[in-house]
Amino acid sequence: MEVRVREELDAIRRLGPHGLRPETVDDYWIARFAERFGPAAGKDAFLALKYASKIIPTVTSFHWNYMNGDWYPEGNVGGWNTSDGMKKPNFREDGIFHDIREWIFNNVIDDSLINIPDCMALLVRDDRVRQGTASPGLVASAISNVADESERYAHSAAAKIEEGKQRVGSARNSILRHPTALGHYYACKIWAAHDLMAYLFTTTDAQRSEPVILLEKAAITGSVLLKSPSPTT
Repeated sequence: MEVRVREELDAIRRLGPHGLRPETVDDYWIARFAERFGPAAGKDAFLALKYASKIIPTVTSFHWNYMNGDWYPEGNVGGWNTSDGMKKPNFREDGIFHDIREWIFNNVIDDSLINIPDCMALLVRDDRVRQGTASPGLVASAISNVADESERYAHSAAAKIEEGKQRVGSARNSILRHPTALGHYYACKIWAAHDLMAYLFTTTDAQRSEPVILLEKAAITGSVLLKSPSPTT
């Protein structure tokens, strides 16, 4: 165990500075992954991590609830603005879990995105989201797509990892399962929130039943995530 910890710390010391330099080209990282997992698996392992790394930043850019300390994307929770984080009860927010209401009435922190209420206000006026701005549906699709790509490359890399490196590969694959599962979870949550807001405006049956299906799917994904083995095991 001590040897493994030393190896990890040494890798962080060597590679960490490069991670802070956006100009570092992908080929550099592919070569480092090839050293760790073998030449056949290196590129796929890198791409699995690259796609997974897009999930939480995209989710957080879309769902910035009240303030940064009120949002922990790893668990869909936040406590600053709730009874859990205040000296006196906040009866509007009595729990730290962000339910579907927080996702319907969300805030974005990226000018290239539009939140669900503003998007719906445009639609009911027969107006369009301005060019260059991603609608909630597009954000959900983007998150789902990068989660799919991360899984695809992770499975490909796992099949190519050299003998003797499987233990490291298994640990890395376990780490990647968490963000990709979160990606699928949040994509369903955004789609459901959008459709529920549409139902508030239109009261059509399709936009009432579809969010239920999506939230049930999110719940299944969330339960799988909770049962996933820890990356340290």
